[in-house]
Amino acid sequence: MSRLDEDKHPLSIRAVERALTILSCFRLNRPEMSLGDIAKAAGLSKSTAFRVLVTMEGQGFIHQNRKTMTYSLGPKIFYLGSIVRNTLQLRKVAMEVMEELGKRCRETVSLNVEEEGQRVVVEAVESLGVIRNIVHVGLRHPLYVGAAGKVLLAFKDAEALEAYLQILDEEQIVVLRRQLAEIRELGYAISQDEGAMGTVCVSAPVFDRHSQLVASLCVSGTTLSLGDRYWKLVTREVVESARQISWRLGWPGPEAGVEDVET
Repeated sequence: MSRLDEDKHPLSIRAVERALTILSCFRLNRPEMSLGDIAKAAGLSKSTAFRVLVTMEGQGFIHQNRKTMTYSLGPKIFYLGSIVRNTLQLRKVAMEVMEELGKRCRETVSLNVEEEGQRVVVEAVESLGVIRNIVHVGLRHPLYVGAAGKVLLAFKDAEALEAYLQILDEEQIVVLRRQLAEIRELGYAISQDEGAMGTVCVSAPVFDRHSQLVASLCVSGTTLSLGDRYWKLVTREVVESARQISWRLGWPGPEAGVEDVET
């Protein structure tokens, strides 16, 4: 669509559409543009383009050079782009390991990252079993709910963790601190009936080449399909698979097996 046309797209929001159209005007060979060039390329009047640009600059999506009065993409765009790039690499590296883990455990496998204080599923391999836990990509839960979220909290930077805990009440904080300390000591987390009743989950951390936490790998099933004895085997598989993904991302962590995993 070269021009804004609400008649063809009755559900579109004109202000949002104008902002996205302006962002799409920038090119590798045209990283900076004047107000007039942007208005012409976007099919907008200068006054309309200026109002949209001011709003976008306030949110960090556009930057204006005060000397030349030209506009370029702002820091928020680069930040969002880095999220996309890192997530795509993570998902690509993780998928092969996740598929193999799913075959061995015969349960649903998911990859989770933190986004705006929540745990978000970015990739999933669903179990083919009749009784199974269904996990959809895009599913969100608070970080303090379930094994996958608690792993993201347990291995979080100490300062960031303290900031996050401020949203919880005192009783929650006391309980959660104890749980997170145990998760850090064990190297994995197990939860039951937290995300949904009748579910059991085991999760382990995934690190990058800087030894920074980037995700949590999780296997989830139901209390009907899995027994305590089987989950001990699953725990070893999850920890080992999380390490495999981490190594492929360049993590310099230990290459020993997981015979020392306490279950």
